[in-house]
Amino acid sequence: NLESDFTQFERNTLDSCIQFIISECDSAALVLPATYKLSVDAGHGDLGRATKGSALALKSRVLLYAASDLFNDPSWASSYGFADIEFISLPQDTKTRQDRWTEAAEAAYEVIKLSPTYYNLQQASSGIDGYAYLFRSNNYNSPEIIFARRYGSDNRFERINYPIGFNGGESGNTPLGNLVDQYEYIEPIFNDAIEFSWTEYKQYGDNPFDPDRRDPRMKHSIIVNNSLFKGGLNVAREVEIWTGGIDGKGVPDADLDLLKNERSTHTWILIRFGEILLNYAEAVNSFSGPTGMLPGSGLTAHAALRQVRNRAGIATLSQSKYNQESMGKAIRHERQVELAFEGHRLWDVRRWMIAPDALGSPAMGVDIKQENDTTWTYTPIEVEKRKWEDKMYFFPLPQVDLQIAGWIQNPGW
Repeated sequence: NLESDFTQFERNTLDSCIQFIISECDSAALVLPATYKLSVDAGHGDLGRATKGSALALKSRVLLYAASDLFNDPSWASSYGFADIEFISLPQDTKTRQDRWTEAAEAAYEVIKLSPTYYNLQQASSGIDGYAYLFRSNNYNSPEIIFARRYGSDNRFERINYPIGFNGGESGNTPLGNLVDQYEYIEPIFNDAIEFSWTEYKQYGDNPFDPDRRDPRMKHSIIVNNSLFKGGLNVAREVEIWTGGIDGKGVPDADLDLLKNERSTHTWILIRFGEILLNYAEAVNSFSGPTGMLPGSGLTAHAALRQVRNRAGIATLSQSKYNQESMGKAIRHERQVELAFEGHRLWDVRRWMIAPDALGSPAMGVDIKQENDTTWTYTPIEVEKRKWEDKMYFFPLPQVDLQIAGWIQNPGW
C-alpha cells in the first residue's frame, strides 16, 4: 500500500525472474485446455483465450532468451557491480550454457509435439500461398496461430501503411533497405536461393525487386516500386515509389481524398508455430549443431529450419553443407525474414549481441529514378547514420521508480 517502505523490496535477480515465469507457464499449462470449442450462442465463445499451447510457447520464448548470449556474457558491463540482476551465467551458477540451450529446445519441442492435432504451419488456401494467407483478417482460426489478439472493426492500420499516393494513405511504416536486402534471390534453374547483392543483381535483370525472382515473402511484406496495389480502389494500380511518382519523394499530399470509411477486424499474432520451429532450430543447433536433435524427437535443427523455408517456397542447402556457425547464421536470417514486422527483431539483435552492427550501421534506402514508362534505375543510398552504445542492450529504469525503491540503475545509464 502507499504507506509501504519500498526500499525494503529488493530487485530480484534475472534468474529468479525467469524461474518465476517458467513456474507460472508450467502451472498454467497443467490446467488450461488445448483448445476451446466455439459456442454458437456466444459467437466466437472463448476464442482468443490462453491455451495450454500458448503457455508452453511463452515458456519456449523465455528459455530461448535466457540461453542467449546477452544474458550469459556480462563482460560488456564489467564495471557494473550487480551482475546477478542482469545476467545468468555467473561463477555460482550450476547450469552450463548447454543445459540452458537444452531446456530451450525441450520447451519448444513440447509445443511441436502438439502438431498436427492443434498446430501446424499455415498452408495455401483459396489460391493464396500459406505465408500470405496466414495474415488475412478472416483467418483468425489458422492452425499456425498459438496466441493472438483480435481488434474490433477499424481502418487505422491500413491508413498508417497504405502508400502516400492512395486515398488516406500515410506511409507511416516504411521498411529500411537493410531489411529488404535480406530477401534472397531465387535461382529457378538450380532450385537454389542466393543472397541479394547490389553489386551483382544485374545478372538477374534490371529490377532488383522483381517479385518473381526474390523470396516470395517479400511481395507479401514489402510494397515495391511498380507493384500492383489495390488500396481501397476498385482497380489496382502500380505503386510509383520513384522520385516524382505519386507515392514517392517530392509530391505533396494536400489534395488527397480520404478513403471511404470502410473497416475490418484485425488479428495481431503474438506467438505462432513458425516461431516455435525456429526457436527449436536455434536451441538445438546451439548445443548440437545442424544435425543435432533432442533424443526421441526425430527432428534435427536443419529439418526444423527447412520446414519454415519450404512453406515459403525457398530452397534450403542440404544438411551436409552446414556447420554449426553457418547454420546459426541461416537461422538468424530466417527469423529476420519470416518474422518481419512481428516484433522480434528489436530483441533478437540484442540477445544475439549483434546490435552494434545491426543497429549501429547506417539506415539504408533506395533512390529510384524513372527513365521512361517501363524503366527505372535503382541506387542504394544512406538515409541516416545511426549510433550504438552498449548501454542500449537494456532500457533505463525510470528515475522516479529508482528514487522510490532505491534500486540500482541498469548498466551504463
